[in-house]
Amino acid sequence: VKTTPGVYTVSMYDPAEPQEIAFCDWRGGGGKLINRDEILYVANSDAGLCLIDITDPEEPTQISSIGHGYSINRLTVSEDIAYIYGRYNAIDFNGMLIANLENPNEPELIGTFEDTLISNSYPLLPVFREDIAYIVIDTVGLMVVDIEDPAEPTRVGLLEFRIGVGSWDGIALTEDLAYIATRNFLFVADISTPAEPALVDTIYLNDSIRQLYVNENIVIAHIEYEITIWNIDNPDEPELLANLPLGSIRKMAVYDDYLYVLHEIGNDEGMSIYDISEPDNPDRLGSYRSEDEYGLGYRQIRADGNNVYTIGISGLWKIDVSNPGRPRLSGKYRTPGLSRSLAVQDEIVYLADTYSLGIYDCSEVNSVEKVLPPISPATYSLDAAFPNPFNSAVRLNYSIPQPSHVSIKLFDITGSLVDEIVSAEHLSGQHSVTWVASSRPSGVYFLRMEAGNFSQTLKLMLMK
Repeated sequence: VKTTPGVYTVSMYDPAEPQEIAFCDWRGGGGKLINRDEILYVANSDAGLCLIDITDPEEPTQISSIGHGYSINRLTVSEDIAYIYGRYNAIDFNGMLIANLENPNEPELIGTFEDTLISNSYPLLPVFREDIAYIVIDTVGLMVVDIEDPAEPTRVGLLEFRIGVGSWDGIALTEDLAYIATRNFLFVADISTPAEPALVDTIYLNDSIRQLYVNENIVIAHIEYEITIWNIDNPDEPELLANLPLGSIRKMAVYDDYLYVLHEIGNDEGMSIYDISEPDNPDRLGSYRSEDEYGLGYRQIRADGNNVYTIGISGLWKIDVSNPGRPRLSGKYRTPGLSRSLAVQDEIVYLADTYSLGIYDCSEVNSVEKVLPPISPATYSLDAAFPNPFNSAVRLNYSIPQPSHVSIKLFDITGSLVDEIVSAEHLSGQHSVTWVASSRPSGVYFLRMEAGNFSQTLKLMLMK
């Protein structure tokens, strides 16, 4: 295991036996990194912001650095400007540095932003909309900063809600709204007038939101034991469309119409894939279950086309999801230190761990092509509902061995039809559906599935 701080370039020509082919060292420890136009910007705990040229991954070269003496732990880049959170004990500075990166060989420190709210708290990285930055600050709220002149950023607005931040992925923007995930709450703020952000709604959840994804009118939230999907056409009355109670959930990623969830499957770590093209009826397509002694990376997940990349305590995994019904492990690598963050661009993975920054070639041309036929279930089946008893929504998983018309109906204890949950033609495979109880009263219900000559009934208990 490598412990020397620096950049390790690893060829994955043979995913089973990756080889280190290059190394670039620097002083200090690795931290947050961003890849942009073949330049890596690395927040270094001792040497400030380091810029590394990765035009040729086999010869990564540190071309410059800025902010020497600052302890930098987080950064983000917008256009040619870097916004860096750091501390400089020599002058008792704890705030944000602003650097011009137009010329990567000669980055220029052009300004600072030292607001007392940032200095005394723990801010999230900003998200940007034109010339405005939105920053969520622990125990404070949402700060709005005018960055039209990056050399002199100015606070123009503040929305206080004073609840601790629950996730690094805790803010997402739509056209006029900001969605802020905190402990137990999802705050919806109107930012149509940046200088006057206003709270529109507060949604209480039973657990901390760990991750947040927003696409137009759909919000997908990861809390500890479930994924919830909301329609926010009316922010004052968001509608719960579906939930996925999957047990202990680690991380999630969304790519096009697919949701990838890292969670425990039995006693192992694994990943489930859902088709979310119909947000009110996410369809489970398949899963991957790791039997590796090191499990499956759960610190971070990134989806990129037909591949999903995950990192764990000391490893990088690549999973081929070109056939969502049967994802397969296509490569893995044991990293030098504790993996913390990764970025993916054109199947090149940039990974920061405790001791180094690694560059991994994971391109499809370097992997062994292997076409796997889809696997159809052997029989019809309706799995046990989860959770059961339930208090708001219940998840149903079922298997179809051949193309069939599937009917799933719900009846109350008197035998009266309550809801027709599914009535559609299905291809063979594994399927799932969520039934949301909404205004239904507590009590015993019966679920009946019919397909071909198959029929099965389950007993459900709704407890509110």
